[in-house]
Amino acid sequence: MKKIAIALLMVAGACYIFSACQKPDVPRKKHCQIRHIEGIYHNGPVISTSFITDYTYKNKRLLDSVNFMPNFSGGSPLNMKISYNNKGMPVEIRDNQNNVYKLIYQNGRVTRVDKLGTDNLFDTAFTLIYDSLGRIIEQSSGPFSATRWEYQANSRNYIRKLILFDLSSLPGLELYLKFEYQYDEKVNPMTTWPNTSLIPFYFELVENRTYRLEPIPENNWVYQAVFAPLRGFPLLFREYFYTYQYDDVFPMKNDFTTRSYTLDGVPGVITNGTTTFAYDCAGNVNF
Repeated sequence: MKKIAIALLMVAGACYIFSACQKPDVPRKKHCQIRHIEGIYHNGPVISTSFITDYTYKNKRLLDSVNFMPNFSGGSPLNMKISYNNKGMPVEIRDNQNNVYKLIYQNGRVTRVDKLGTDNLFDTAFTLIYDSLGRIIEQSSGPFSATRWEYQANSRNYIRKLILFDLSSLPGLELYLKFEYQYDEKVNPMTTWPNTSLIPFYFELVENRTYRLEPIPENNWVYQAVFAPLRGFPLLFREYFYTYQYDDVFPMKNDFTTRSYTLDGVPGVITNGTTTFAYDCAGNVNF
C-alpha cells in the first residue's frame, strides 16, 4: 500500500493542460457552461473533505480562469489563468504557484507541453500521442512514466486508464494504477469549453487527487473501479458508484458511494459524498 500512496502523489504532480480536438456539439436547447462545482465527502458522520471550484469566461465562451478553493488539511487555493491565440486556441497556462506552461501544436492538436524553468527557459514537460480518431491514447513525462487511455469503438469515453510509474522494470512488474469506467448518456459539462478537449483541472473528492492532462469524456461517470498491483496481479481496492440528478441535459448533482477492499479482496468501509453543479446559460448576465 505504500507504493500505492507514492503513485497517487505522483499523479498529483502532473501539469495543467488543454487540447484542441473536435468534439460533439452540446444540444442547442441548453447552451450552458459550467460555472461552479462544490463537493462534500463524508467519512462516516464527519465531513472530511470539501471544495469549491469556480470557472470564469471571456468573449466567445472561452474559459478564462479556474479558481479552486479547498477546505481540508494541506489544501491551498489555486488559480489558473489561460491565454489564447487569435484563433481561440489555448496557448499558455499560468497559475498562482509560479508555474507557466506553453502548449505546442501540430496539425491543430497539442503534441507537447513545455514548462518554464528556473533558468527562464522552457523545457519539455509532456508529450501526447493520438489515435487515428484524434483521441489521446498516451501522455508521457519522460522515459520512466506514462499514462495510457483505452476506448471502445468510436466513443470518446475512455473505458480504461493505466498510469505507469516505473517503465524501467521488467514487463508485468511496473508500478501502476488501473482505472475502469462506465458512463451515463448525458452531456459532460466540461465538453462545452471551445477548442478544449483536455481538462485543465479536476479535483477527485475521495482520493484527494488533482487530475491534470486528462481527456474530457463526452458523458459522465456512473462507475469507476481502481486497481493496483499485488504480486504482479491487479488488485481491486476501491469502487465508486455515482447517481445523478439532471436538468434535462446537464448534471446538477451527484451522490456517490465508495467501497474499499482489503488485500484479501474482502469488502471494507463504505463512504459517501455529494457534488453539485451550477451553470451560466445563454441569456444570463455572466454568460
